[in-house]
Amino acid sequence: MDNYIFIIWNAARKYEDEIIYDISKKFEIREVFEVTWTNEFFLENMSRFYGPKLVDVKKKVEMCKKEPFLIIIVNDKNSTYGKRRTSLGMENVNINLFEFKKQLRKKYDVGYAIHNSFTRKETNDDLTLLFGKSYNDFFISFPIKWDKKIKKCEKNLIGFNGWNNFSQMTYVLNSTINYVILRNFDSISDNLENYSHNDIDILTDDFLKMPYITNGGKSALNKFSDIFIKIHNNKIKLDIANTKDNVYDEKWYKDILKNKILQNGYYTPNLEDQFYTLIYHINYYQKPITAEYQNKLLQIAKKLEIKCSNDPDRNEWIEILFKFMRKKHYLKTTSINYKFKNYKLFRLFRISIYLWQEHGSKFLMEAIKTKIKNIKLKMI
Repeated sequence: MDNYIFIIWNAARKYEDEIIYDISKKFEIREVFEVTWTNEFFLENMSRFYGPKLVDVKKKVEMCKKEPFLIIIVNDKNSTYGKRRTSLGMENVNINLFEFKKQLRKKYDVGYAIHNSFTRKETNDDLTLLFGKSYNDFFISFPIKWDKKIKKCEKNLIGFNGWNNFSQMTYVLNSTINYVILRNFDSISDNLENYSHNDIDILTDDFLKMPYITNGGKSALNKFSDIFIKIHNNKIKLDIANTKDNVYDEKWYKDILKNKILQNGYYTPNLEDQFYTLIYHINYYQKPITAEYQNKLLQIAKKLEIKCSNDPDRNEWIEILFKFMRKKHYLKTTSINYKFKNYKLFRLFRISIYLWQEHGSKFLMEAIKTKIKNIKLKMI
């Protein structure tokens, strides 16, 4: 038995009694909330909720209206899954929910003013943003059947005006997106008070979604400026690495995410990847090795039982790194071999395929238009 949500945006609430009745005939309703978002943050909430798949947030808000909306929690005792094309491309979805939403929209002629989730992952992500609780935490103590009373809730999306602390943000990340914090995480405190670095380096396989989840601004694809997040009144840059940015071998990036570990409430590379990615970072981005990084490498080398001198210089660390990369068949992104395989046109083609598969052709075309527009602006 899986749980899902329906959202009846305000523009469709003139039919809410009929819609609730229709839903109750098809699914079991567990709870109904009337949610109010503050006017000041309504557009931002809507943009973050739908993420990169929402091309025109102002048009969406005009269509749905800013007034309070309903969230209906249901369960489907007869879930049937199959492939369907969604705004995110081809997905394995609950066909019952997928087809029923289309029927509701057609019956009441309200366009996109009715939303629902049709995978457990989408339900989880929606609940996490709407209520600040993951799927499992949300349903720990939850009514089995609706008592026919609509519960009122004045609540913007979690993190709407910045994050209370680092733990609050990483709780949401842990629930919604595949990521690791690449380095310097040992010095991160909940309020970032003693964090000595000027950014947080984070790797994800969904670089489009990350800025929306963290409330750091628009997707990196549509924006040239840096992405900043607000944590307990501290503003810090979020440096988003992704599996297609050619800084590390894409195979290595994927392995880092695959082998990640959870520590202190957030995901980091495992010890081996911490060690070698730090050497790689030093090799390509830092001329002198700082005392902090030198000590860190020596500590991890001891734990991994890697043989090295008492005070390795840059060349010794690089030799250790390249030995590891050869063993794992990771290519240097500066090598001719890698550049040929990832020639810019090939890379753009691969990214285009990724965008089409993950977010659909409409989003891809809008992304291309925006990219061309931004390039023209840079030339002025």
